[in-house]
Amino acid sequence: MATQLDAPRTRRRLLLGGLSGVAALVAHGLGRPDQANAGVDGDVVLGAVNTAATTTKVRNPTTGLPALWGAGASADGVLGTSTSRIGVEGISTSLIGVSGHCDSGVGVRASSINGNGVEALSSSGTGLFASSFDGLPIRASTPEGEAAIYALNENREVNYPAILGVTNHGGPGVMGVGGNDEDATRVGATGPAQTGVYGVFTSGFVGSPAPASTGVHGRSDAGRGVYGQSVTGTGVLGSAATGTAIRGSTGSGTAGAFYARSGFALGTSGRLRFAKASGVAAIGAGKSSVTLTPGFDVTPSSFVLLTPKADLGTRRLWYTTNTTSNTFTIKLSSAASATVQIGWLLLG
Repeated sequence: MATQLDAPRTRRRLLLGGLSGVAALVAHGLGRPDQANAGVDGDVVLGAVNTAATTTKVRNPTTGLPALWGAGASADGVLGTSTSRIGVEGISTSLIGVSGHCDSGVGVRASSINGNGVEALSSSGTGLFASSFDGLPIRASTPEGEAAIYALNENREVNYPAILGVTNHGGPGVMGVGGNDEDATRVGATGPAQTGVYGVFTSGFVGSPAPASTGVHGRSDAGRGVYGQSVTGTGVLGSAATGTAIRGSTGSGTAGAFYARSGFALGTSGRLRFAKASGVAAIGAGKSSVTLTPGFDVTPSSFVLLTPKADLGTRRLWYTTNTTSNTFTIKLSSAASATVQIGWLLLG
């Protein structure tokens, strides 16, 4: 009897001892995650570095559920790194390639030391789309040396813009702000209504390659610096409280050109000022002429409009031009006994 009872008791001890050994081995492995490695059967070990020579793909056939979810309480949810290629790449055949959402911070943030912070490519749709209910959908900043946002259009078939701004509810399509105020991005964001491009300059801005205190600056080496077009409204509207609303300058061409088929090429509701092209000349007493230098070229097609500010009587009044010295001379048929003032306007 003693011998028969000893056999089952021995098998029970061996079974319990074996299970205890397996549990101790598992506990030892869990306590040392840095030494765990993926097996040859393809298992991914949590808390360890898994190395594979081919792509590891996680597929979820259920509609509406993510294939892979990374959650971090106070750390990054998902981190992608690469020494020479793309850190994180999102591809979708019909929807959004990469989507970022944040309740109180930044939805998507990209930074680069020597390359592109964000690069978006699309063969037929939208390369980059951002929307926000109450904040800024996209905010880009650069410390020095480069533009915060750079857009290059290589479409050779049609004249699509590099950057297109569209507004559906009355605000500006594109707004540019010059200034160093952190709140400057919101200045004028609600107006003026139905404006294609709106430029604002705020005080305190230091340094600019364009003329200082400029709302919108347009430059072109061969084409149009600024072009405005409207079917029934105003093509270009400039307003200023105390300065110059619209200013054009050129070295040898035309600073401002206005054309009208059936309307007015130029309409004003205020005084006109022709700097260097108009003025009042004084012919001194006992003299019959005065020579003026307007400050710009006098060409063979130039002509002068003269208006005396007093009655000249029977005296005749005319002018002559000198294209070599760029001057013109106002003449009287005879000298007057008192100073005569002549208003002049040089055109052409």
